[in-house]
Amino acid sequence: TLKGIVSCIPCTAQVLEHQYVISSDYTGRLRKLFRERFGEDFIFLPMISAAGDLSPRNLITKDAGFGNMYTAAGADNFALHIFNGILEVVEGKLETKESDLVVITSKKLELPGWIPSAEDYEWAKSVLSTDAVQFDIEDYVQKGVEPYYRQPLAIAKMAESIIVKYENSDTYKSVGIEITAIRIGDLVLVTNPFELFIEYGNRITAGTNTTYVLPIQLTNGYEGYFPTPDAVKAGGYSAYIQSVRVEPAEAGEILVSESIKLANSLFD
Repeated sequence: TLKGIVSCIPCTAQVLEHQYVISSDYTGRLRKLFRERFGEDFIFLPMISAAGDLSPRNLITKDAGFGNMYTAAGADNFALHIFNGILEVVEGKLETKESDLVVITSKKLELPGWIPSAEDYEWAKSVLSTDAVQFDIEDYVQKGVEPYYRQPLAIAKMAESIIVKYENSDTYKSVGIEITAIRIGDLVLVTNPFELFIEYGNRITAGTNTTYVLPIQLTNGYEGYFPTPDAVKAGGYSAYIQSVRVEPAEAGEILVSESIKLANSLFD
């Protein structure tokens, strides 16, 4: 008898992100669907996989077939799609494994922080005195438009962040985190406190010596976005310095290699 499901979905629960409400978003709706199907005692544990550069809405097809993906109806529809996908597996031929083996280990890491250059610092000081950063927040609110980056508000936030980090470099030079690896039989969960770009999650999965690997983000605190160096070059709000605490290139190599080492140590 199926007692519960632990899922790992590469998509943050933020269909309703632009509303002033507290909501469990699509994950709460999933739990409701499972309990309606399997009973009120059914356990559903949703975890979020590496998804720092992913969104619940399809920006290419404009969410065709999903409805408005900023509303409760969109969250309902999204949950139903995931529910049907999981149900297809559950009601098919399941592979049964029995194991009493549970091993947990963790490690603290110091990752290099993102300190702006002197050139960035001079740019930030100069741009704050120009019209490039003049904005009226009420204008954004009235139009119902999220202040996307490269607009005046974003430029102001970037400049302010650069100045603070440059002038307080000792405070921002490193980021202390804790990663955890949990082995349950052949399954391994590897955690991190970031909104981790999916490339890092894929590299951790590929490097770990077991078939079943789930990289779990947003655990043991929250330390902002963790983009790839290529994403930083391309730009975007989740790859700009005001949204990112770590220096992506060096910190990315450390996080991936240490996560793989920690996961593989569970099989020694």
